[in-house]
Amino acid sequence: MERRTTRTKKSGVNPLGETAELSENEVHDSTPKDEPEFTEKKPRPKKRKTGENKDNKEGAPPQWKRVRGKRGMLKQLVEMPLDLLFEIFGRVDPVDLLHMARTTKALRAILMSRSSISVWKQSRSNIERMPNCPDDLTEPQYANLAFGRSCSFCQRNLSVIHIAWSARVRCCKKCLDVHFMQVKNHTTWLTAADRGYPSLLAHWAPCLIITRTTVSRKSGPRTHDTVYVLQSTDQLWKDEYASIQDPNAKHEWINRKLEERYAIEKHARECESWCRKVQGENGTRTELLIAERKAILMENVKELGWEEELYKLSPVDYYPQYEPRVERFCETDITESVLSDFRNFLNLFMKRTKSQRLFQEHSQYLESRRNILHEICKNGSAHLPLNSLYPTVGELYRITEDNPSLVDYSKSYPDALLVPFPDIALLWRKDIERKLLDLITNACGADHVFDPSTVFDLATTFFKCTSCYPVMLMRDERAMKHRCATVDGRYRPDEDPYKRAFRVVLGVSWNACGCIKFDPEDLKTLTEVVEMCGFDPKVTTAHEMDEADPIIECLSCNHIDEGRATMTWAAVRGHQRASHDQNGKAMVLKLLDEEEAIKVRERMKEEQARQLHKDYSYKFMCPHCKSAVGALSTLRKHLKQNHGMTKVKDDELVYALDQNRIPSLYRLWPPRDEEPEGDLHQEPQLGDLHEDSDESGL
Repeated sequence: MERRTTRTKKSGVNPLGETAELSENEVHDSTPKDEPEFTEKKPRPKKRKTGENKDNKEGAPPQWKRVRGKRGMLKQLVEMPLDLLFEIFGRVDPVDLLHMARTTKALRAILMSRSSISVWKQSRSNIERMPNCPDDLTEPQYANLAFGRSCSFCQRNLSVIHIAWSARVRCCKKCLDVHFMQVKNHTTWLTAADRGYPSLLAHWAPCLIITRTTVSRKSGPRTHDTVYVLQSTDQLWKDEYASIQDPNAKHEWINRKLEERYAIEKHARECESWCRKVQGENGTRTELLIAERKAILMENVKELGWEEELYKLSPVDYYPQYEPRVERFCETDITESVLSDFRNFLNLFMKRTKSQRLFQEHSQYLESRRNILHEICKNGSAHLPLNSLYPTVGELYRITEDNPSLVDYSKSYPDALLVPFPDIALLWRKDIERKLLDLITNACGADHVFDPSTVFDLATTFFKCTSCYPVMLMRDERAMKHRCATVDGRYRPDEDPYKRAFRVVLGVSWNACGCIKFDPEDLKTLTEVVEMCGFDPKVTTAHEMDEADPIIECLSCNHIDEGRATMTWAAVRGHQRASHDQNGKAMVLKLLDEEEAIKVRERMKEEQARQLHKDYSYKFMCPHCKSAVGALSTLRKHLKQNHGMTKVKDDELVYALDQNRIPSLYRLWPPRDEEPEGDLHQEPQLGDLHEDSDESGL
C-alpha cells in the first residue's frame, strides 16, 4: 500500500487533496489550468533482506509478524467482475469512494478511470438534493470538496474546517491567514483604483465569508461578517491583466472571466443552500438520537433506585437529562461499559438533587413561620425599654421548637403569641448567659473560680469576635446581640439540607459558628490594668471603671512626629493586640495624673463628637419609635420626617446595642523626649505597671 505523506509537496499545492490526482485515463480529458501538476515520486529503494533467524531450525517455516486485522481482504475485491463491482460501489456515498480510492493502487486505478464516472454519479445521487458536479471540477474533486475532512493546503484533519465553495477549497484556521487576504472594508476594496484589475471583476473574486458573534456589555450580542479573498486568484488576475496590452483583448479577457466566475458563483450559492438544509436535517436527527439516549439514561436512573425521587421532582426542578455533562455523554454511543462508569455520576447527581429538593421544601416551611415570628419580634420589642435584649427571629424559632407552648403557628399575630413577649426575651437571655458562662469555663479551666451572678459586671469580663477585623472586645450584652453570632455564610458542600434551610432563612443559632470567644489573655491584661488603676479586679465592675475613667499611656508607642499614645482603660487590650502582639514589641504602660487625664478626656470627647458626624459606621436608635435607624445623618432625617424634630443634641443620642463605644487612641502633644526602659523587642507581655511618671514597666 502506498504511503501517503501529510507534507505539502514542493512542486505545488493541490487545493483539493490527493483525490484530485488522477491517472492517464482520468474522468475528464482536461485538467483545470489553475491546478498545478505534481512531479513523479521516485521509487523508494528496496530494503536489504536480512538473514534467517538463528533460533529457527533448519527447514522451519519463516516466522511472520502478526498484524491487526486480516491481510489481503481487498485483493479479492478487485478480482470481481466490473459490472458487479460498479453496482456495489454505486450504492455507497461519495466519501466512501474517496476512502476506498486511497486504500490500494488497484482500487485507485479503477475508481479514477474514465469508465467509473457513472459510479461517481450514481454514488452522488444517493445524497438527497445535492447539486450536480460543476464543469470546473471532476467528480472526485467535487466529492472531496463536499465531504473531505482535511484542509486543502496543509492536509490536516481538524474539527473546524471552512469550505470556500466559490474558491473550491477547504481551509483551516491556520491556513486562512496564509492563503487568504482579509478585507477589513469590502466596499473600499471593491472600489480601490490600485487593485490591478477592474472593480467589476472584483465583485466575483473567490472569497470566504465568516460570520462571528461578539458580546458587549452595552449592546449585547452582535454578529458581523469578515470577508477573505483567495490570494492566489487575486495575484493571478493581476498578472494576467497586466500582461495584456490590447484593450480589446482585455475586454475579452474580462468577459471570459466574468462568464467563468458567474457559473462558479451560481453553483457555490446552490451548494451553500444545500449545506444549510443538510445541517438542519442532521441537527434534527441528532436531537432525536440524543433524546433516545437520554431515555436510556433515565431508565438506568430508575434502576439505580431513584424512581421515587424522580416522581417527587417538580417541572421547574433540574432533571438529570438537562445536565451539560449528560448532554455531552449522549452525543456518543452508549455501551454497557461506558454506562457502568457513568452510574457514579448519576448517583451523585441524584443525591444532590434530593438534597436541593429537601432544602427548598424546608425553606418554604420556615418562611411561612418566619412571617409570624417577625411580627412577634417587631411588635413585642416595641413595648420593651430602649435597647432591651430580645431574641432574633431565628433564635425565637429555636426557643419555640424546644417549648411548643410559647407560640401557636396555626394562628396569626397577636393570637399566635401564647406567652408575654418579655417572658420569652428573659428565657432567651438566660439561655445565652449560660452559653457565655460555658465559654469562660472552657477557656480558663476549672481552676478559674467566679461568681456566675456577678461575673458579667466585672471590668475584666470581655468577650471577643474573631469574625470582625480587627478583632474587637465587647461586653456580654453586645455579645448577645452581635450580628456575627447569628450569621454564617460559609458554603458547606455536604451540609444537611434542613440545617442549610435554617441557616439561609432564619440564620444560625447563637454562636453556632464559634466566633464569640473568651480569651484568657484578655482577662490577664485587664486584670493588671485594673490593679494598676488601684482597684480590685475580683470585685470592680466595668461601671465603676467607667466612672473613674482612668487615662493610660503606652510609653512604647510614643512617636516623635505623632505624639504620646493615650487611651481609656478599656482600649488597652485592643491596642496591645493591634500594635504589640503582631510585631512582638513589648508594651510599657503608665497611668497619667489627673491634670493630664482631664486634658485627654476633653480632647477625646471632642474627637469622638467629630467622628460621630462624619463616620457612617456608628449606628443609633430612635428614642421615640425604638427602632434602629443608622448613621447620624439618617437619624436626623428620620426625626424630622417622622417626629417633627429639626435638631438632636449629642447627649440625647442613643447608640445601638451592637456598637463599639470604646474611644479610639488619642495622640497627646507634645511627645516624650525620653525612651522607655527595657527591651522593647521582647515577647509581648504586660509586666509591672507603675503610677509614678518616672518609672517604666516592661
